[in-house]
Amino acid sequence: MHALREVTFDVDRGTIVGLLGANGAGKSTMIDLILGLTTPTSGSIRVDGMSPTQAVRHGTISAVLQDGGLLPGVRVGQLLRLVAAAHPYPRDIDDVMRVAGIEDIAGRKVSTCSGGQQQRLRYALALLSRPDILLLDEPTVGMDARARTEFWEQMRAQAAAGTTILFATHYLKEVHDFASHIIVLDKGEVLTHTRTEEFLSAAADATVRATMPPDEAKRTPPQLYTSMRTTAGACTFRTGASDALARWLLTHTAAHDLTIDTASIEDAFLAWTGMTQQQLHAPDPSEGRTL
Repeated sequence: MHALREVTFDVDRGTIVGLLGANGAGKSTMIDLILGLTTPTSGSIRVDGMSPTQAVRHGTISAVLQDGGLLPGVRVGQLLRLVAAAHPYPRDIDDVMRVAGIEDIAGRKVSTCSGGQQQRLRYALALLSRPDILLLDEPTVGMDARARTEFWEQMRAQAAAGTTILFATHYLKEVHDFASHIIVLDKGEVLTHTRTEEFLSAAADATVRATMPPDEAKRTPPQLYTSMRTTAGACTFRTGASDALARWLLTHTAAHDLTIDTASIEDAFLAWTGMTQQQLHAPDPSEGRTL
């Protein structure tokens, strides 16, 4: 069994790419391989023309991982100085602390920092080498909503400055809101690598809900919907023509309290992979988390 097979992709400079895949798809394995933490059993990996180890040593690629990589007994500022000393041309420490929003905890021991603060520290450490490629694995775990928003504002600024960002997260809304491109891994292979808009178009159907008599709902022209479910006093449609369906319901029936929900990124993922929601959210002990 291969964790990954013939995975090849190109990413333009300054692009933010979301990495998606169900449990066991190979996301964690791919991240480890790109960083040189795991050696492939066959084939080779090149990052900007270099081996992963060379790319990390050169400072071309850096990472914000979900855990590890910190010295708990060391103070935040001291840890930044220690890591900066390992780089030939490190970025200014005060600058990375400002960007990461950790100036106020510079004198605090790492072990006393919250999970969100430790993630921001990992981000600051990743910036020290002035990387061209930034790899993020569950980067906002432990952050509150405000910190998460500020983090992604920084990611957009980094991308605008030319940094290429590849990230894996179980917060699908982050992929929808911040990734310009999406890579889907399925059973160790790249299922698709496309623009986010094109990815979402795979799940064209929207959900239209309306309060209306079931007998009136059944008069709806079938070309306006792909499926219909009626309950007492209400009806739910799946449709690729939500505007046309809504107009018909409002002008030809007594429908009211009408709502339209567009297809979500989860809908698109299920459409691309052919999976069910139960399969998507099933726990996997090998990775320890769902999509």
